[in-house]
Amino acid sequence: MPFYTSPTQFYDCLGELFGRISAEGDASLKSLTDSKLVFRFQCLDPAAEITINGRTTPAQHHFGPVNLPPTLDITLPADTLHHIMLGELGIMKALGSGKLKIKGPMLKAKALGDLFGRSQALYPQVLREKGLL
Repeated sequence: MPFYTSPTQFYDCLGELFGRISAEGDASLKSLTDSKLVFRFQCLDPAAEITINGRTTPAQHHFGPVNLPPTLDITLPADTLHHIMLGELGIMKALGSGKLKIKGPMLKAKALGDLFGRSQALYPQVLREKGLL
C-alpha cells in the first residue's frame, strides 16, 4: 500500500516542505539557481508532478502539470521519493535498481544535492506534524 493515499495528500506534504525550505532563504536552493536548470519529478502511485525551476531566483516549485520544458525529467514512484527524503534510500541505489529513471543530462542531477540534503532534515518533521510518521 502506498504511503501517500492521494495526490492532494502528497502535494500538501511536499508543499509544506518546500515552503519551509524556501522560507530559509536562498542557501538551500543555491545549487539549483546556479544550475539554471528545470527539474520535473513525475511521480507514480499516486500520480503527481513537481517542477522545480532553477532559472528563477529564488528557485520556484510548481505542483501539477506546467508548461515548462524540463532539462531533467525524473520518473519515480512517490514511495521511492518518500524513502529518499527520509534518508532510507540513496539516489544512486534507486537509480541502479530502476526505481528512479532520469531523462536528460544525468550529471546535472547533482544540483539537487542540497535540496535533498535539506529535505532529509525537514521532511520527517513535516510528516510528524501531519500525523503521518
